Amino acid sequence: MSKLTSTQKSIQKNQQRAARNKLIWHLKHVIGIKMNPNNPLSINEAVNLFAEHYHITINGNSKKWLYKIYTDGEDEILGRKYDNFYTSPEWRQLRKKIINKFGNRCMKCGIEDDNICVDHIKPKSKYPELQMDENNLQILCRICNSIKSNKNEIDYRNKIL
Repeated sequence: MSKLTSTQKSIQKNQQRAARNKLIWHLKHVIGIKMNPNNPLSINEAVNLFAEHYHITINGNSKKWLYKIYTDGEDEILGRKYDNFYTSPEWRQLRKKIINKFGNRCMKCGIEDDNICVDHIKPKSKYPELQMDENNLQILCRICNSIKSNKNEIDYRNKIL
């Protein structure tokens, strides 16, 4: 088995986090389990609650089970919906154009980062018609992009650093 690169490790970690978040969301909003923010569920507890609710037997490591279900996309509840948008040649070209135009400095916090994000000001999930609109894109570092998420539509392009 070949060793993972740092980029592959980062992608894997993000996918594991996304799988866990999807599971927790499902437990809260679909199954109706009350969560205590001061005492979050471990991944094993969350997987066990899910398995118990759906009468599923999980053999082996529950983290590995969840990650496999998510990345394989086979499970209609927990499987990742394959979104080829971010790997499309059109997006990659537009992303490169935006980075060339604005540079690699976060428009919110000002940090320079080689691993910068091109953020949709109006989230792609809510405004799919704007996903390739150059006027809807800005540069954010991973942390600021993660904090912004798709919960708001803050335009940091005109912020003076």
